[in-house]
Amino acid sequence: SEVIDTLLEALHEAWYYLVRFYSAQLLGQLGQSDERTIQALWHRLFLDKDSSVRIACTQALAQLASRFPNAAETIAKKLVQAIEDPEFDKLDRVGRSGHDYAYEGLWLMVVGGEVDRG
Repeated sequence: SEVIDTLLEALHEAWYYLVRFYSAQLLGQLGQSDERTIQALWHRLFLDKDSSVRIACTQALAQLASRFPNAAETIAKKLVQAIEDPEFDKLDRVGRSGHDYAYEGLWLMVVGGEVDRG
């Protein structure tokens, strides 16, 4: 519980992008499918300006959906909400919108794997 709390705090507050990136990755691997974790990853998917953090959040959400099938519907709804929400038009530093990452998250939930960083 303390580890998850620390990862959530780091994802939310860390200035350095690699701290947010690794926090998101670890939340996908170790986190629970609770609303707090899903919301934190979804929020960073929307808010972060760094594409690698957004990718890590996308993959973490897909991992949680895979590890916790009962949470898959909630996660899918969040990703669809992101696709439909004009607020997700915000671009990151490489010019990709939150919509792009939400689509990738849904794709990962269907086929598995990882987001191509190419």
